Amino acid sequence: MSERLCVPVDNCWQYCQALDRITGEARSANESSICQWPDVYTAVLQERDDSTSSLIQQLGEKAAAASEIKYEDPRGAASTFEGLTAIMAQRMVGWSVRASIAQSGDRITDVESSHFVTQVHESRMRLRNHVASVRPEAVTVAQARHDKKTLKEHGLLFDETTISTIDRIVDNIANGNHTLLVGDKGIAKTKMAEFATSLFSAGKPPIIISGHGSMMGDELMGGIGLKSGNTVFGEGILIKCLREGRPLILDEVNLPDQQIIMRLQDIMLKRPGQKITLQENEGEEITVKPGFCILATANEASGRYANRERLDPAFRDRFDVVTVQYPDIDTEHLTEYPSVNIRLALTHTQTEGGSPNPYVSPSDAVLLARLAHATQRLYALPAKEVAGRLLKSTVDVIDRDEPLLTDCITPRKMNRILERVSIGSLPGATVMTEVDRVLDSLDQQGTRNKDYAKTILDMLQTKKD
Repeated sequence: MSERLCVPVDNCWQYCQALDRITGEARSANESSICQWPDVYTAVLQERDDSTSSLIQQLGEKAAAASEIKYEDPRGAASTFEGLTAIMAQRMVGWSVRASIAQSGDRITDVESSHFVTQVHESRMRLRNHVASVRPEAVTVAQARHDKKTLKEHGLLFDETTISTIDRIVDNIANGNHTLLVGDKGIAKTKMAEFATSLFSAGKPPIIISGHGSMMGDELMGGIGLKSGNTVFGEGILIKCLREGRPLILDEVNLPDQQIIMRLQDIMLKRPGQKITLQENEGEEITVKPGFCILATANEASGRYANRERLDPAFRDRFDVVTVQYPDIDTEHLTEYPSVNIRLALTHTQTEGGSPNPYVSPSDAVLLARLAHATQRLYALPAKEVAGRLLKSTVDVIDRDEPLLTDCITPRKMNRILERVSIGSLPGATVMTEVDRVLDSLDQQGTRNKDYAKTILDMLQTKKD
């Protein structure tokens, strides 16, 4: 690429720094010409041919289409789906570029970050203007089809909270900071961690180690063993990540013996370029490569989550702690629709080609989503904040700080119910027959989970009728 001339403007050095990084060519200023940012930067990204940029190039082509969508089809569903897909591609480009820059040992500039945010914002505004004149049913169909696509590709529904959480995780990884995702079961904590780390793994699968009570230190750090009659040191998963500059996911970090986990304390204070001393291998020194960090997930230690240990405050303090809650947790049951739960449920009312699924009706999907949302609130929140308003027709207001339910229909469980029905391979199975089966599974000895959930379901069906 030939030398580019530009007008000296605020942050101009950041534009040139970004271009210099990916082209290796210097630029100079000349007051007689006009800066070509961001067109030149976008073009350069799509021309790159290193291992990471193949994905960026493919996504860049899809993202570029966002500004070319005409939104002309009369029904609106097809172009709305295209718009949603292109906006998701733009987000992926932003995340992938940030990961690529971090692994090169550099930092993304403010103007680059702003560039990607602006692209998404402008495309969202164009789509919003379009859907204002489209039939609501067409928008619902397009959204469900798009959500079905992202669930298949990434295992995630990209609502605003999920996008915000991934933004935060990606920023932490890019800056070498560690993240702890804390929350109840079935909220996709591990899936979000896997998605974010995959951006930094150049097509390789995420490196994940699941916590369990018998975890040995060798799994993390490594240990001495015999190979072909010789004593050798076998590296653990953590050492592999340190050497390769890749994130490590510690799933259920408060399940293992915390003495093993505490071995990480000193390592987590090291920054890229600094060295750690590997005591397990005769004091070998290992340089921390850019891209290394730890993402941990945990359910808080409580009576509901057996065998979890409380994390040592000093260890916990090494993380950016992100609390992940059930979707729509602040949405009032029976008075407002739990939009994210319903979005997830409606993905099963569509085939991949956008046709209606004959096995799952939208009304049954919405009913299940509202039931699931109610049980999530009764499981996650103190009873006195929720139970009186949910069950006042049959239960007095409960003045206690503990949740009413000891189990719930999580987003993950709801998704599995609908998956089973939507494929049409279970004779006689409907959403409601599966709901009855799941309500039976909610009950444990000494609890009334099923009774409360059945009361809510009856209220919902009465309101529906």
